[in-house]
Amino acid sequence: GKVVASAGPEHVWKIHDAYRKSDGKEVSVFVFEKRSAEKLHKPKRKETVTELLRGSVRQLERFRHPKVLQVHHPIEECNDTLAFASEPVLASLANILAFQEPSQVGPPATGASQHPP
Repeated sequence: GKVVASAGPEHVWKIHDAYRKSDGKEVSVFVFEKRSAEKLHKPKRKETVTELLRGSVRQLERFRHPKVLQVHHPIEECNDTLAFASEPVLASLANILAFQEPSQVGPPATGASQHPP
């Protein structure tokens, strides 16, 4: 599917809309292209960055909590990419904050007076 969002350090995970083959349910597929690590860091660090991301996803796979992203398909790796599938995701927090209008930045209005009585 198309890329709908990005996530992770320096937005290295590209999030795609997809459907699970077994039952047709919506999922999000997170894809990390290893060559992007070469652009962001020294080529020697490519494996370090890849290992960090791989380990982070493996930890996420172990969590079972309604407030934590649920992994539906464990991480898979090939020469060029890392990928895993999760419950559907609309955007990352970083994506949402990037699209927020500048006038909306700051604490939300509560209607309460800023001055003590």
